[in-house]
Amino acid sequence: MLEAYCLVLLSQHRHLNTAVGIALDAHSSQTGRRGGSEDLYAIRIAEWTPELEAEATRLKEAYDILREERLNKRLVSHDEFPVIDPTTDDRMSWPKRKPKNRSKRRRW
Repeated sequence: MLEAYCLVLLSQHRHLNTAVGIALDAHSSQTGRRGGSEDLYAIRIAEWTPELEAEATRLKEAYDILREERLNKRLVSHDEFPVIDPTTDDRMSWPKRKPKNRSKRRRW
C-alpha cells in the first residue's frame, strides 16, 4: 500500500521526482494487538515509462487511493529554527561575549 501511495502521488505530481512514505500502525488501544509496525518507503523516478504509468493507474484503481474529491489539502509551513526578534533577544552576541582584554592571552 505504501508503495502504491508513493507511486500514485508521483504520477499525479510530475514536477516531483521523489516521494517518501511513512506508515505506522494505530495505537494498541485501537488495534487490540501488542506491538506494531512502522514502514518507510522512498521512491525516485527519473523518467516515466508507459509501464510505470500503467502500474500507477492500476494501483490507484485497485486500492481506490488519492482521489482528488476526497483529499483535504492545506498549506502547512514550519520553521526548523525559531524566528528570533532581535529587539527582544536577550542572548549575548559575539561582540558582547568576547574577552575585553586580549593582551592577557597566553602566547606560546
